[in-house]
Amino acid sequence: MNKIPTDRINELKVIIANQLSDSISKDILSQFINYKATDLSILKNYKSNSITSSYYIALTYLIKIVGSHSIRELSWKSYCYDINYISDIYNQSITSTIKQATKFMRILTKEYYKFVLSNPPIITLEIIELMENKELLDLKEKVTNRRPKEYSTFVAKNIFTNFPLNSNIKNIYIYKYQSNSIEEKSVDTTIYFKYANTFIRQALINFIKSFPTVEAGQGGKARAAKIHYRQFFYYFSYSLYAFNFETSTANITKNPKEKISTLPECVQDFTFITFNRQYRFYKMLDKKFCLLSKQKIKKKNGEIHLKYDSTLDILKEFYIFLCRHITYNNIEHNPFAGTSISAESLVSPHFRKHYESGYYFIHMSPFEDVPKRNKWAIILRKEDESADSTTTNEITSFDFIEIHSKDFANDLKKFIWNYSKSTSVKTLKRMFYNIKIFLNLKHEYETIHKKVLLLRNNSEFSEDFMLFYRDTIIGEHGKSTNSTTAHMFSHVRIFLKYIQNKYNILQNIFLYLQLRNTVRDKIGGNPISKDDFNLIKKEFIKLKNGNDLDKLYFIIFNLCATTSLRLGSVVNLKRNCVLSVDENKSEGTIKYTSKTMQHKKAERTLTIDKIRLIEQAIELTSELEKNASNEEKKYIFITKIQKFNRGLEQFMVTRFPNKKINKVFTQILENCNIDKDKYTVNHLRHTYKDAIWKEGIKAGISTLVLEYMTDSSFKNDVLNYRARTDASRYAEMFSGVSISEVDIYGNIINDNEVDKLNPVEEGLGACKQIECIKFPSEDKIFRCLKCDSFVTCASRLPLFKRNIINLKQKIENTINEEEQNFYISELKLNTAFYSELLELSEKGVKR
Repeated sequence: MNKIPTDRINELKVIIANQLSDSISKDILSQFINYKATDLSILKNYKSNSITSSYYIALTYLIKIVGSHSIRELSWKSYCYDINYISDIYNQSITSTIKQATKFMRILTKEYYKFVLSNPPIITLEIIELMENKELLDLKEKVTNRRPKEYSTFVAKNIFTNFPLNSNIKNIYIYKYQSNSIEEKSVDTTIYFKYANTFIRQALINFIKSFPTVEAGQGGKARAAKIHYRQFFYYFSYSLYAFNFETSTANITKNPKEKISTLPECVQDFTFITFNRQYRFYKMLDKKFCLLSKQKIKKKNGEIHLKYDSTLDILKEFYIFLCRHITYNNIEHNPFAGTSISAESLVSPHFRKHYESGYYFIHMSPFEDVPKRNKWAIILRKEDESADSTTTNEITSFDFIEIHSKDFANDLKKFIWNYSKSTSVKTLKRMFYNIKIFLNLKHEYETIHKKVLLLRNNSEFSEDFMLFYRDTIIGEHGKSTNSTTAHMFSHVRIFLKYIQNKYNILQNIFLYLQLRNTVRDKIGGNPISKDDFNLIKKEFIKLKNGNDLDKLYFIIFNLCATTSLRLGSVVNLKRNCVLSVDENKSEGTIKYTSKTMQHKKAERTLTIDKIRLIEQAIELTSELEKNASNEEKKYIFITKIQKFNRGLEQFMVTRFPNKKINKVFTQILENCNIDKDKYTVNHLRHTYKDAIWKEGIKAGISTLVLEYMTDSSFKNDVLNYRARTDASRYAEMFSGVSISEVDIYGNIINDNEVDKLNPVEEGLGACKQIECIKFPSEDKIFRCLKCDSFVTCASRLPLFKRNIINLKQKIENTINEEEQNFYISELKLNTAFYSELLELSEKGVKR
């Protein structure tokens, strides 16, 4: 490595003497240049002899760069100007020598400033400020391959840089994050909060500190260092001022104009008006000055799509942070007072769509007046959604503008609002859709027939229209037995019942909403088979012996498979749910949220081993409870969810999501080589119910007791949860009587043959004889059903079912013991025939 010749050093001194007018600056810069021209330790890592030439060029440029300021003018702003000027030299140069020299220019500029600060000949406020923040001089300039292609000069010099032009050192924040580079363990970068006051600066710093940290080697970049976050922070104070969005966008890089208020000085200064103003600003910013970073998203079909981050999403993050900060510190303030927007609603990925579409955010409450707005965005809270739903913070929208008739739209508003106390919001959404179709078809029908005189009998809904609606729906959705059609008719029927008196709706109108001759596809749910359940149990044992998270999954699955509790009821068990424990009886009582009691609290007695499992779950999540928010720490089954992690531990915890539980159960099925579509977690409960009814009936336990054990009615279990049983057991359960000792002598024959004979027993069957052979006789009671001349057929099955229901009602309504015995005997005979017909129906046998 060659030394710089003495004559070249003297040339540098001459340049200083000619170009600098300030004597103090001349003296200090001459000392520094003389020192750096003779001490070449900076070049020790370079082997090329030509490097000395680049270094000399750097010294020459340094005189021009720092010599443009007097010592009195040295400041953070001058340093940022110098570093940016060096970047310009690099970008505009076409020779490698000059590009190499810019590396030394940066080093020499930094060392010159430190040289001055070590013994400043003049003390100014700017120099004092720089002396107190000398670590800023050690920061490296940001480098990216995207900047020359995509970022404007303004962005490169003000946003995507560690040295923003004209920046105030008080609004510079040094942000440290883990590096993915092998050479560097961590990276220091600056975030610029332009025009921020002390409160805004600290609020934004706390916001950044709440971000989850990125561990070294894990990939990805620390969130705050990304370009769109830098843009968000740069313009944050701008967004708090009022702009004329038509005229001010062109001057956005200048000082904010049309200021109508000062910047917030405390949390209470953030209001819905502030949020709305900032939202409009960042929306404009995204549209006109888009600096969005790209993220690769892989779709299911294998195609790669790019997702762009928006500053509006960061604004949502900030207000989520703000709301949680307020809650955590017990501050009496709600930024969204007068609305139902909250941190929970902001979390929803659909918030922006609804907010920009003019939806009114509300919590559903039938105890408040019906909102007059036409567009509702219902926020599903934990306390007002079904206990079986662990998916909260979702937004369900109702757009009543879609209803063509304003009067009917108002009727539907009242119906939806008042009906919310008896069903979930998700169900109401389906009802809204189906009723909307009905009402708009009504409007369409009225438009088509507006010149036709309709005979309505003072009713708003004519039979002609109902026939039109019925034919339209059945035509679109297939046969009348289609479940979609059935649901649509059911929802419309409920709505019409609600408005029946207002519109004088006649009873025969409802006949058009009935689906005749409809049957369920099958009776019962989907209990897990014995062989499959044995395989699944082995996987449960593995969870039991696994880590704490596995053990919690085991407890959830165990409670679903061995108690009447629904999955949602299990997941929503609170830490104080155990009310009492009776060691002598080996049982305990818990309270839980019951779906069948309109999500109110209910009590249930469980065996002691189930109580112990619940207590174990409480112990397993005790540490998580300490770090959970006030809302989440009430519950037993809580876990860490990265999605909700804002860096503050109290916001990392939430209840077990249904999706995760189902995912674990699906993996268990795959481990057992069972088709993953064959069962769901809910089928564990089906299995429990099916076992209870089978064993209970065999043991002769009352159906009332069994209904308590299963936490539902017999009828509901047969229709929705139980497996298809053999005919006799089903018939016994349906009627509630035993037919093991009942003998019947009649026959089941072909439908056509029965129709040719004399009908008896109100159409239950027919008699093969021309005249009754048992009359007069002592055996007058039930003479037909006990007679060997009685015949019936498969088509009479619904009549026997109806008869059984009527007889059960008579038994309940009579207090006369003799009359009860009479009805019970008749009920047994009807049940016996019902059983025979069921068996033939299940086997598909026709006679």
